Amino acid sequence: MVARVKQENYDAHWVVAMNEGIVVGNLLANEARGTCLHVSVQDDQAGWMWARSRRYKWMAWMVHWQWNKLLRSANSVDVTSEGMRRYYLNRIGIETAVAHVYVERLPIVRDRRPTTTTVKVGHIGSVYNQEDFSAFLRALRAWTSKRQLKLELLMIGFSGTAEWLRENARPDTDEIIQAMVESAAIQRLAECDFVYAMYPFKRSARIFRQTSLPTKLSTYVQVQRPILAHTPADSTLAELVGRFELGVVADALDEPTLFSAIERIVKSDPARAAFEMTRDTIFGRNNVETIRDCLWGAAKPPV
Repeated sequence: MVARVKQENYDAHWVVAMNEGIVVGNLLANEARGTCLHVSVQDDQAGWMWARSRRYKWMAWMVHWQWNKLLRSANSVDVTSEGMRRYYLNRIGIETAVAHVYVERLPIVRDRRPTTTTVKVGHIGSVYNQEDFSAFLRALRAWTSKRQLKLELLMIGFSGTAEWLRENARPDTDEIIQAMVESAAIQRLAECDFVYAMYPFKRSARIFRQTSLPTKLSTYVQVQRPILAHTPADSTLAELVGRFELGVVADALDEPTLFSAIERIVKSDPARAAFEMTRDTIFGRNNVETIRDCLWGAAKPPV
């Protein structure tokens, strides 16, 4: 594959630092040195995926070596958060650019009409830790039961089973959708009283939660419903939700803390202006310009 890429004589090569992209990127750095190499980093695989593996954890040092080699060989690197930018600057001394997905505008969504009988909670994408998620679900069920409210769950892209969800949350109704295009998912999630996002609490996830940023946040900003960020306070998720006042941060796993967070999130109503500011600042046009500058900074600009 690398030989075929070299034959095309591209102005720049762009790889994603994940799985085989790490190998391909290092091969291109060695064998196509006359061409600009740009690398995009979403998650630090060496510091998260390999570090938490029970079977391959002992091989993490090999991944670190290949990872560092790729980032140092690249002409430019974009990362997914300011925390990740600082991390690579401090750890291996390289400058990177922060880039997120581009959201051109907020969609028009149907206003949620709160009821006095039901609480509906939505979630999309991966659940990073089922034990942490289970703690939230149990607290949510206890809270709704105490207030004699029905609990409805909407799970889009949920990797767990319906049996596990029902055992831990005991919802009155649930809907699990395996896959859905984002535009349709946004409209469905807008039916919810709030949406849920989480990052793991365990110590081995510290680098992950301090450097990555949940992909689902760009979707949630478009949903324009309050976000319950279930995460330690040191995470990028907590920083963004707090900075733009998009919802509530629940930074513990105990029931009293989660009760308080649920009470506040159900009563919260972030202004549309908060989501618009987040869209413009974090997911706005500046991301397109950042990637353009990375790709063409060391290559011949397009005519």
